[in-house]
Amino acid sequence: MKLSYSWLKDYLECDLTPQQVAEAMTSIGIEVDSVSEEEEIPGGLAGVVVAEVVECESHPNSDHLHITKVNDGTGELLTVVCGAPNVAAGQKVLFARLGAVLPGDFKIKKSKIRGVESFGMICAEDELGIGNSHDGIKASVTPFFNYFPNYIYLCPTSEYKEGLQLYNYEQSRVARCGFEAELSFLILQHFKINAGGEYLYARQLSGDKKGYSLPFSTPWSVRVQLRYDLPAADDAKGGFAAVEYVAFGRQNEIVPPEEPTPGHQLINISVGKSLKIGGARLRLSLRCDNLLNNRYYDHTSHYRLIDVPEPGRNFSFMATWEI
Repeated sequence: MKLSYSWLKDYLECDLTPQQVAEAMTSIGIEVDSVSEEEEIPGGLAGVVVAEVVECESHPNSDHLHITKVNDGTGELLTVVCGAPNVAAGQKVLFARLGAVLPGDFKIKKSKIRGVESFGMICAEDELGIGNSHDGIKASVTPFFNYFPNYIYLCPTSEYKEGLQLYNYEQSRVARCGFEAELSFLILQHFKINAGGEYLYARQLSGDKKGYSLPFSTPWSVRVQLRYDLPAADDAKGGFAAVEYVAFGRQNEIVPPEEPTPGHQLINISVGKSLKIGGARLRLSLRCDNLLNNRYYDHTSHYRLIDVPEPGRNFSFMATWEI
């Protein structure tokens, strides 16, 4: 059985060390076999400190490395070669000194990188095991392919009843493929660009609609967001502001009697702020979609069939109380 020292201190007021508590328990007949320190991160990140980047310049022998001068509080500026594209003078960074051991039993040693000696390492959250962030460029592409030997779907007809379009069940062999892509990178210390896009290709391989796509298939789309994160030492007091550009292509891949849907472009903006109230956190956000009040139709929506466009300029407010 394992017993937590911090849990014991929730119930007992004492200034004894863990070893002294173990000896006291053993002396009253509750034998303690051993005392050990459990660390969420092995090594406890000994040798990792908050440091300041005093100087930063491009590495003469690399198109992506930087040579920095780092002040780790010892009174001597250390030369450190860094591969993060967003490193800049004036930043406060997590710095692993020589001899520090990072998760994965990775020991920091003096090294020579492209002819320049480096005395330590500027670290990202994921390299220290304290988060998933690795500021810089992140990119991902997720392709997909589906084959359905017996795909059943609702296909619109040219008939209407009481103003509503009628549908028939159709059956076909269907192949679908496409991809989703994501890209994000820090352009300045608190400014980030997030971008993404998707593309879908579908084709019916049998049935009455052989050679056509599927009804209500989404067109290609791209989005680009510029986001500013308010500097804050405590995430519970942070905030942000963002502007987003979204573009949808014209959808010509239709199933008769569908008609092509024109493409459209939108501008969305949003702001948010976190407030720390006691031990809880209040998150507030305000968002405006379709800022320019464009009139457009969504090819995946049934409303376009009765000539009803998507909402114009609209606002939404959200408050989240975290306890």
